[in-house]
Amino acid sequence: MNVPFYIARRYLFAKKSRLVNWISGISTMSIMVGTAALILVLSVFNGLNELIASLYNSFDPDLKIEVIEGKYFYDDEIDLSEIAEIKGVSAVVPVLEEEVLLRYDDKQLIATVKGVGENFEYLTNFDDYIVDGNYFLESDGTPFAVVGYGIASAMGINPRNPFEPIEFYVPKRGQTMNMMSTDAFSVDYALPSGSFSSILEYEEKYIITSLNFAQRLIDAHEEISAIEIGLQHKANLSRVQKQIQNLVGNDFSVKNRMQQQEMYYKTIQSERLSIILILSFILLIATFNMIGSLLMVIYDKRKDIAILRSMGCSTPMLRQIFGMEGLMIAFVGGFFGLFLGGGIAWLQQRFGLLKLGGGDGFVVSAYPVQIQVSDFILVFAIVLMVGLISSLAPLRRIK
Repeated sequence: MNVPFYIARRYLFAKKSRLVNWISGISTMSIMVGTAALILVLSVFNGLNELIASLYNSFDPDLKIEVIEGKYFYDDEIDLSEIAEIKGVSAVVPVLEEEVLLRYDDKQLIATVKGVGENFEYLTNFDDYIVDGNYFLESDGTPFAVVGYGIASAMGINPRNPFEPIEFYVPKRGQTMNMMSTDAFSVDYALPSGSFSSILEYEEKYIITSLNFAQRLIDAHEEISAIEIGLQHKANLSRVQKQIQNLVGNDFSVKNRMQQQEMYYKTIQSERLSIILILSFILLIATFNMIGSLLMVIYDKRKDIAILRSMGCSTPMLRQIFGMEGLMIAFVGGFFGLFLGGGIAWLQQRFGLLKLGGGDGFVVSAYPVQIQVSDFILVFAIVLMVGLISSLAPLRRIK
């Protein structure tokens, strides 16, 4: 039998003075509330992270091939058919991006034209994010464009107006820039077919056209700026990425979604670590009640301590007894805190009880929540560690 554990358990549930019971209850409640808050904040953070990542994923492909040096490369430098035959690859789409000046109904705006090949709408289920009009980039030889919702709002672009084209201006390649001369620009026209909604950064930046239109506009025939690749649902991302990298060689980079948005994901990880540290510090402050609780228990049980000493109990064993009681208080408070925080998070995830209050303009109507088992393990470990640290100070009173 583990004697210190047995005695500590008896002390935890044994009848004590009213004041000691109140202090013990308050310390347990403070740990429970702090634990629940930590679980809730991490769950909401996970939900927001997942929501933003899904919005990025609506535009970013699973893998993207870019040339390391330079801006463009010829489409025959990489055999697209070989990439398409790799197990796990579902779509291979060449793209061409360039900054352009847009003009529509006497309004002007700098944007990025993105010319895409066939099957682009299936690459990231892009068709699901069309909020007005339809997705088509060419019809009977007439070029069309799908405009970011931010650009459409700023310029008043109406996809339902078939008579007002969007004018595209881009500096001619190989010529000296002269803003006063119209001959310095290549000009082309495309009708708006629809608008898409994604994250604000993309809505205000991109206008989607066919690859042929973009190449003709930029005078970059048979040149592209990247190759975007979509993968099947259960494809091994790292394996496919390595295979493609071996295929294209060292002159090209193959990036997954995390590498394409490296700064964003690093920021998210830093923010997550900061949140954990801040809330852990708050939880440590909350456990100060436990210090008072243990001191009162030690004072209340001073006669028992004398009896235990007369029976041969050493000072280290006495400290072990009350140290275990501190850990038990942290364990009980942490356990019920996990249950409380997890329950509230589940209710929010299931029923969306707490609304954002932004109306129909928001992507989601309620605060997004995502419960992860790893968060429960991490938080419970933090609670026990904080409980152990808080137990050390009162144990010095036992001499």
